[in-house]
Amino acid sequence: MSLRQATGAGLTRHAVAHLVSSGRWVRVYPRIYVTHTGPITVEARHWAAALYAGRGVVLSHSTANAIHGWGRHTDEIHVTVPPRRSPRPQRGIVIHRCELHPGDVLRRDGLPVTSPLRTVLDAVSSAPNRTGALAAVARGLQRNQVNSRHLRERVQAERRRWRAPVLKALDDIVAGSHSVLELEFAQLLRRHRLP
Repeated sequence: MSLRQATGAGLTRHAVAHLVSSGRWVRVYPRIYVTHTGPITVEARHWAAALYAGRGVVLSHSTANAIHGWGRHTDEIHVTVPPRRSPRPQRGIVIHRCELHPGDVLRRDGLPVTSPLRTVLDAVSSAPNRTGALAAVARGLQRNQVNSRHLRERVQAERRRWRAPVLKALDDIVAGSHSVLELEFAQLLRRHRLP
């Protein structure tokens, strides 16, 4: 719960401070509280980060990856906010700034999350190497959560890191390559003109 929500529900700032000092509530971020004393769930951490980052926030990058079932939840929560917003950095929250397309956001259990397509694009852009970028694309396409034609269109239209290797690998992924190893093998065969 945010301080604004608490005061909107009739609590005073003094009452909120008392609930925190008495141990009934736990302060997670400035003006953001968990209203119980038990363990803080992953979902509660996501809500706290979203409430802290404020209007226009979307859970993104590796956090969205985990929400879509492509990775593990980590201690860091990645959020994307509009470029004009600048929430102060907080431990445990990684803030990205960019303008999202209307179709780039969906809701999962009420939380705003980047769509599977946007999540793959973010994973490609933030991949440390070519192999990581191709693995991100393969994960998204293997689970049938991302349309290969839409992915190709977005990669071609936007200037992104690893653009050329992703476009080159898309045909092999669509044809059935399910891992980076299979992609590398298919490209090796082509280089040596083998079937």
